[in-house]
Amino acid sequence: MGAARIRDVLPNLIEKLQAAGLDVAWVSDPMHGNGYETSTGYKTRRFDDVIDEVRGSSRCTAAWAPGRVACTSSSPGAT
Repeated sequence: MGAARIRDVLPNLIEKLQAAGLDVAWVSDPMHGNGYETSTGYKTRRFDDVIDEVRGSSRCTAAWAPGRVACTSSSPGAT
């Protein structure tokens, strides 16, 4: 999803899974949504973006309890 989208997209997904009564195992792969290409053509990621996505997904999934999907605030120092 990427650090820029995780806190906007994941809560809605969690709510839909809750409504469907599904039990899930959460796995975060922050390397996929945070990549960009340098001017020399190398694909890379900003470490801060990777960490921010891990923090965002951890907050969202930790809040996964009925009525608790409060994970929209950005982590301290996030860009």
